[in-house]
Amino acid sequence: MHIPQDVRRQTTKRKIVDAAVSLLSTSDYHQITSKDIAREAGISTGSFYTYFDNKKDILVEILKEYVLNAHISPDEPVPVQTNSLPGTELLLRTIVKRCFALHDFPPGFSKNILMVSLSDPDVQRIYGEYEIAMIGDIQKVVRSRIPNMGQSRLEAASIVIYSAVKGSIHSIKFNQPSIDETVLVDELITLLQSYFNSFS
Repeated sequence: MHIPQDVRRQTTKRKIVDAAVSLLSTSDYHQITSKDIAREAGISTGSFYTYFDNKKDILVEILKEYVLNAHISPDEPVPVQTNSLPGTELLLRTIVKRCFALHDFPPGFSKNILMVSLSDPDVQRIYGEYEIAMIGDIQKVVRSRIPNMGQSRLEAASIVIYSAVKGSIHSIKFNQPSIDETVLVDELITLLQSYFNSFS
């Protein structure tokens, strides 16, 4: 069966990206070469350069997709109260679930992203865009529940909430504590609910 060229190209590009994620999950970013990624993907080094200029190009592409997925569409409704969960708790769980899902990389890969973002301006900029997107979404959620909150306090509260979620994610991803992730998330929700209730 004939496979269209654009489908073949997309398949090959995906193989390269998946190979890079696999290698970056087990090896230091600075020790991996484009040749290593091509070998892992099962293609020639020349084919690699048809799709990417270097390994940083791949990392940037992955992060751009990461940032794109972080944005909530302006038309996406804010979750409303259900019979099983109070509205505030549902909103907080939505935020936490979204943040955790967007960090669903192997621990080694997450560490590489963080380390490269500290030294590379391009990666740092994209990583910063992701954080801005998440804080913006949190502001949208807080504003939906407390419409009269001043802008300055709204921004500060959103940063505090994001920082608490980010810290919990880093604890799970980087420190790999023995505590179950579900228990940690439940405690995080309890903490955020108390903070949220203090706005009243």
